[in-house]
Amino acid sequence: MGEEDLLETTDKEFGTILADRLGEEKPELLEGIVVTFGKEVAHKLYKITQKKEVEGGMEINNGARRRTSGGVYLYLFKTDTTVNIDKEVVKKFLADSKKQEDRKFLEAKKRKKEKNFDKEMAEFLDLRKEVVKKKEEGEEEKGMEQDGKEEEEEELEQLDSSSFSKIIGSLKSDRPAIDRLKSFQEPDAPPNSVERVERTLHEYDDDLFS
Repeated sequence: MGEEDLLETTDKEFGTILADRLGEEKPELLEGIVVTFGKEVAHKLYKITQKKEVEGGMEINNGARRRTSGGVYLYLFKTDTTVNIDKEVVKKFLADSKKQEDRKFLEAKKRKKEKNFDKEMAEFLDLRKEVVKKKEEGEEEKGMEQDGKEEEEEELEQLDSSSFSKIIGSLKSDRPAIDRLKSFQEPDAPPNSVERVERTLHEYDDDLFS
């Protein structure tokens, strides 16, 4: 695109093309210069910047490195006196641009923080659901173990009852021997035994006194 065609574009288009040619990563600032001070001023600063770059560029204040093309353009925008613009207006414009940039940065940081909070909250809720699920599964397993213990206790009770019945049955089977023991009658004493003599004498005394 030729220089004349460049001046025929809109302010926003001119600012975008200018930022692209200067390698500036923040086209909003250059678009603001075009809108506020006009395309002629912005284009004149661009031509001076090209000349400085051909001459070897410009260093930053401490001399550690060269300025970028965008940096040279903005430095000339603030300091060059050949461009007919009010420097106080330039200072105010740059200060307002800085505030706007800071506000956008804070808003982006806030959105990121809110996004991270929502993500952390979603992860927390998922973790909570998982914990509740594991707890319910553990209680269900514990209930199954309790049911197994109750069944085992019932089997032991049935076994004890069965064993007790067998013992009672065995006692009943021995009852005839006990009954025979109870019905046992002692036989009469022989004629010559002491018991027989005592019984005979007793009967004799009874006859005598009668």
